[in-house]
Amino acid sequence: MANITVAKAAELLGWDITFLRVGLQQDKYDFGIAVKGPKSKRYAYKIYPKALKDFINNQLGREVDL
Repeated sequence: MANITVAKAAELLGWDITFLRVGLQQDKYDFGIAVKGPKSKRYAYKIYPKALKDFINNQLGREVDL
């Protein structure tokens, strides 16, 4: 599976991108992470495609093909 951007993940989830970013920063979801270096003011995000697909299928009850 290809890399998924936070914007694409938010679109697939039907969520606002800021809502998703804050959730990832607060470690609320197991389908991605947000990391910030010690001297950085910006976060970097990683979405795990299989985990995102499983979350959408199981938690939201929708089928999605990534």
